[in-house]
Amino acid sequence: MLSIDVEGNLYLVVLESIHQEILSLKALFTSFAFSFIAAILVSILLAAVITAYFISPFARLNNWLHTYMHTGKSDEPEIHTSDEIGFLADTFYSMVSKIIEEEKIIREQWDKIIVAEKVTSLGLLSAGMAHEINNPLGSILSHVNYLTEVEKDAEKIDSLNWIENAANRIADIINRILAYAGKGGGQEGKSDLNRVIQETLAILKHDIQKKKIDVSLSLAKELPEAKIHEDELKQVILNLFLNAIQAVEPGGSITLESCLQNGSIIFKITDNGRGIKPEFINNIFDPFFTTRSADSGSGLGLSVSYNIIKNARGDIRVESKLDKGTVVEVLINVYEYSDS
Repeated sequence: MLSIDVEGNLYLVVLESIHQEILSLKALFTSFAFSFIAAILVSILLAAVITAYFISPFARLNNWLHTYMHTGKSDEPEIHTSDEIGFLADTFYSMVSKIIEEEKIIREQWDKIIVAEKVTSLGLLSAGMAHEINNPLGSILSHVNYLTEVEKDAEKIDSLNWIENAANRIADIINRILAYAGKGGGQEGKSDLNRVIQETLAILKHDIQKKKIDVSLSLAKELPEAKIHEDELKQVILNLFLNAIQAVEPGGSITLESCLQNGSIIFKITDNGRGIKPEFINNIFDPFFTTRSADSGSGLGLSVSYNIIKNARGDIRVESKLDKGTVVEVLINVYEYSDS
């Protein structure tokens, strides 16, 4: 009661409004909801970043493995961490590199086996043909020698001598075929590689001058003797040199090198000629295979050289780039006098 002076008494009634409280609660709820959503979003983003940080190396490793499985090629994975993931990446890369290296070696050996089988097959055929030709040829030479002894006419003796010389040329060809077949040839011997190279240069001097080829020599001094018969080594170097001469354009260059490396004598001939197409590189040792015209060669030069070097327990390698040139490397064992 506010006053007793007022008739009928006067009262003040105060009504408390809850509107403000409702507004405060709504603001508080809104702030809480916003904070909650913001916290959830930040948590999700943080979780995504952390997950990506830890999962990304696995994803890159997985993509790297898939690339290798589909292409057979692999570059070093870009994973450089010192934890278990980095260890896995390094281990996988080492394993894949080893597999690729072994696969390359297997393919190279397989290619050599295929070439060796072709050479062996041709050798057997050649040996059979040479044997069949050699028998009547021996009879011809025998009768020619008899007629030469009993004949008195000088003109007929000249004709018999001509027949004998021609027959001897055929016999020489037969002996080369037998040597190619691995029969009647391939005898052990020793050779001075540098001297054989010099002699081959002298033989082909006219061809070199005709095409104005620049020939460079880089021959090792005091090179030990090679464990190969000199005549066979001459044939190999002659074949390889002729191929190089025919491959280069007029004014081209050829480099001849010799050295001693890892217990083997190395002969290397490099030219800047037309090179060999990649699809032909695995066929160059095949008998009768040639990329030149029919009148430029029989395609037996490299095949014969390969067979001779293999019979001498050496090796021959060829690398070539189209329009860049070719490198042929021959490995020959050192002759050891104790072997005899």
